[in-house]
Order: sequence, then C-alpha cells, then structure tokens
Amino acid sequence: MLKLFIMERLNVMRYRRHPGGIRGLIITFKILFFLSFCVMSTFTVGSIIGMWSESRSVEVVSKKTHSKIFDSNEGKIRRVKESGYYSFKTRNIFDRIFMNKKGYPDILTCIITLAIMWQAFKVFEALKLEAPFLRETASRIKKLGILIITAWVTGLIKNSYTRSSIWELTNEQYHFDAPDSVYSLGLGIIMLIIAAVYKRGCELQEDRDLTV
Repeated sequence: MLKLFIMERLNVMRYRRHPGGIRGLIITFKILFFLSFCVMSTFTVGSIIGMWSESRSVEVVSKKTHSKIFDSNEGKIRRVKESGYYSFKTRNIFDRIFMNKKGYPDILTCIITLAIMWQAFKVFEALKLEAPFLRETASRIKKLGILIITAWVTGLIKNSYTRSSIWELTNEQYHFDAPDSVYSLGLGIIMLIIAAVYKRGCELQEDRDLTV
C-alpha cells in the first residue's frame, strides 16, 4: 500500500514551475550538487596550498567597547565592538588544519563539505522513479546524515580551538565570535530518520515482491 501510494503521487505530481516534473527536478538537483562539488573542489585546492603558508588570518572582536552610536530604530544607545582580522604565524599542525588562510576556508571544512556534496549528488543519481525504494539510496541517505553530523562535531572542535587560541595569542584582548549552530545537527538527525523510514520502505517492497 505504501509503495502504491507513493508511486501514484510520483506519477500524478507535477511542478508547474519546472517543465520536467519530478524527473526534471531530480536532474536539476543532480546538476546543482555536482556543480557545487566542482566549485568546492577549487576551494579545496586553495586550502591545500594554503596549509603550507606560514600565515593565518582570523576575524576577531575586541572585548572592550570602543565607541557608542545612537540607534534611531530603538531610540537607545547601543554598544559597538571593534572587529577586524588578526594575522599570525602558524605554531603547529592544528593551526594549519583548523584555521584558514584569508580568502579560503580551512582544509577540514573543505573535505567534509566535498564529501557531503558528493554524497548528496549520489543520492539523487541513485533515485529512480520506476523503483524508488532501493537499499543503495537508503544507505546513501544514511551516510549523508552521518556526514552532516560529523561536520557539526568538527565545527564545534574547530571553533573551540580557535577561540582558545585567539584568546591566548591576543592576551585576552580579542575573541573569536562564531556561533555554534545546532541546525546542522538537526538536519543530520532528520536525514538519519528519513534513511530509517526509507529502509523500511525497501523491506516492505521486498516482502511484497516475494509474495507476488
């Protein structure tokens, strides 16, 4: 029943804004993720070259208030903190891995993002409207979820290391102000849930095929 319902929806659903319907939409996502993978590859090459550079640059914010301006919207005085880029020479291998050379993301972010883009591309490449429930697709969705959660964890580690390093290098005068977003963690968990549901759909389809 689940398979029949989904197949019926896939056959009758048409996106008016996309002339190719569902099939065209899948092809569009495949192209977009592949192009994103190619663009990220160029950044990765730059990050690899930047790893051998002695200089690092991190955007920092002063802990002291340097000026005050009037906010006409709120009608109140609000504090403005001085910010800018702090440049320094690499001290160890962790600086080269976790911190970037200005103009390029760090190598760790590049590698994980590349893996996510490639896995997302493979998900849409494996997706077939004639037989949507394939174990390969379920496996790739699960891998995608794991990669997204991995990106969130490595982001926490990277931000924590950068904060402590900047605090130490600037004698506690500046700090690294980067929020640790939980959106990536939530998205990764959602992808794992979708993978589990998709896998169950594969099992139901296999049982039905054996029964027939």
